[in-house]
Order: sequence, then C-alpha cells, then structure tokens
Amino acid sequence: MKRITLYTLLAAITLGAPLFTACDSDRDDNPILRTDATTFTVDELGTAPYVLTAEGDNQLTLSCTQPDYGFPAAVTYSVDICLNDRFEEGKTQALGEYKGHSFTLKNKDLNAAVVKLWQAENEGDYAGKDATVYFRVKARLSANNSGETTGNLVHATVRMFAIPVTVELPEAMYLVGADIGTAWSTWQPLVAVTGLPGEFWGMFYFSEGGEFKFGKFEGDWTGYGAIKTLKDEAEAGVTGSDNIKVGKAGWYIVCITAKANATGDNLDYTMTFLRPEVYLIAAPNGTWGYDDAWKFTVPATRDGEFVSPALAGPDMLRIAVKAGQDWWRTEFTLKGGKEIVYRANTAVGDNLSELGPEYAASGSKGNKVYLNFANGTGSIK
Repeated sequence: MKRITLYTLLAAITLGAPLFTACDSDRDDNPILRTDATTFTVDELGTAPYVLTAEGDNQLTLSCTQPDYGFPAAVTYSVDICLNDRFEEGKTQALGEYKGHSFTLKNKDLNAAVVKLWQAENEGDYAGKDATVYFRVKARLSANNSGETTGNLVHATVRMFAIPVTVELPEAMYLVGADIGTAWSTWQPLVAVTGLPGEFWGMFYFSEGGEFKFGKFEGDWTGYGAIKTLKDEAEAGVTGSDNIKVGKAGWYIVCITAKANATGDNLDYTMTFLRPEVYLIAAPNGTWGYDDAWKFTVPATRDGEFVSPALAGPDMLRIAVKAGQDWWRTEFTLKGGKEIVYRANTAVGDNLSELGPEYAASGSKGNKVYLNFANGTGSIK
C-alpha cells in the first residue's frame, strides 16, 4: 500500500476530492485477504515404489496448488507422514517445512521417519522392505501463520534402506536408587543376557513407592524420560517423571534393552518388569526348561531367601530366571556352593563348570537351594 504523505494530502485538497472517492470505490482489482481457505490440491504420486537410497537417488517430490487466500501470498507448507490415512497421535512423523508449490523430500529424512513408524509396529529387519506411506500437507500464510488449511491426502509405496548405525550399544548397565545398596550411592550392575548385545537383567527388591534411575556407567543418571517403551508385565505399578517409581513393593526382574534408534545415532531403551521367577533346570529336576514344579519360592522381604524344591538327585546345579529368553541366556550357579555367579557373556561352550570344579555346584537328593539376591550369596542344604 502507498504511503499517504503530507504533500499528497495537500495536493488532494488542492485538486479536489478524486483521491478519496477513488479509495471509496469498490474495484475488482482490489485484493481481499481470505484466511478461510478451505483446501488445496496435492498432486497424486506414482504407483511404482520409490526405492530410497542413502546416496539420494530417486527422491520423492510433492507438488500442490496454492490455497485461495485471495492473492498470491507467501505460503509455508508442512508435511507429515503416517502408515495409514488416520494420522493418529503417536503414529505420525513430521518431515519439516517447505516454501513454494513443489518440494523434494530428502531421502535420509524420509527414510528415517518411515523406519521409525515401521519399527513401532513390526519386528525384524526393515531394509529393502516396502511400506505404504500417506502424506498430509498443510499450508499457512508465512506472514502471520494464519489461514492454516490441509490438502488432500496422497500415498506412495516407499522402499526403505538400512540406516548406518553410528551409536555403540552399551557393554554394561546399572541401577541406582532408594532401595539399592546404600541409597542413591550404590550403582548395582545388571547382568548381560548371554549372546544378546545391549540386553541386561537383574533381580531387585523395591519398597512401595521406591524410586530409581539407571545408566550405562556409574554416574550416568538416566531417568524415566529416556525410556521409549515400558512394559510392566509384573503389574508393579511402574510410573515416573524424572525418577522411575515402583508402586507395589516386592521382588522383580528388571530387564533393560538398548537398541539403536531409527536414525542410528542414539539409543532407544525398553524397560520390562517381570515376576521374580527362578527355576531349577536340567539334571536336578529332569527337565531342560521352565517347569513350575521346580520353581523357587519368593521371599516377602528384601533380606529373605528364594528357596528351591528338594533336589531330585546329586547332579550339577543349573539355575535360571525366566525373562523371556532361552533359559541358558539368564543362567547362573553357586560358585563353591556360596556365591551367585552369572553366566552372562562368559566364554564357555555349555556351562560354567568349564571354568573349574568350584563352578560345578551340586547337592544331595532332598537338598534345597537358597538364594539371597540382595547380597549375592546362596547355599545348598
């Protein structure tokens, strides 16, 4: 709009009223801003799969018309994707903002977003697999962010590529908290799950409302907000804000799994609370699996002992917790019949007795095994 200066005003007075009558007239070429534009058209995408590559080949481009704002205003477009046409909260990924009516999506960003959505609903390897991806484009006026409207949904088949993983999986994991050793001082190491990098477990007692944190090393102080997936399969009433809080007192198996995230540059954590199930395995009970007839009783207190059924014979002890894996991945024994020693990733072919006779714990028929996880000891009697 032209600025009306004092000199222009004086000239208008001198020449008469035409300046003002011109402003009052309703001319068709006067643009009127419309912030109620209802929609715009996004061009349909091709039916052939978009085979994404790390090198950026075969990039996907979205094109659209401009919403009818009454004149060709500057517009900002944003793009969201989803693996269905519902675009539900938690199942949608934002790709970013763009200018102009045609914008090319970076393969790296698109692939990472699709992989993240795919992994939330699927297990296994994603590289080379196709996913049907829906695109939602929104528009708004760049000047003041008003007049937001949404175009029609379009979809395409996208073939994902493997994201290079730059983050390293942790080799250790610890818990620290109000109920662990010296409160908020003892960093208790978890046990590595045999043969599964980034997976750990531990047996812990928590008081009602007991809080804790975890970390890859002592002093890491990782809290509730870092957990991507929490599985409370033991109905422990686990909640949190900064610290992780256990609502129901008792013994629990706490499992932590660390995996590379969708972009391969950070870790996603899954924490699972399981019931404290411990079993005699193999020769002492005659079965190579979890059998409830050979399950340990669970103490009601922190300093109490887990107690096995009476042994069926004098054979070597093999003990394991039930943590959703093959039993030998969470196996342990009593070194010298007194110290709890975990198999973890110890280099043995079959069992811990390969390390020496002191690891081949055994008892007589009718003996029971007593385990104190609080201090890492046990006995056979």
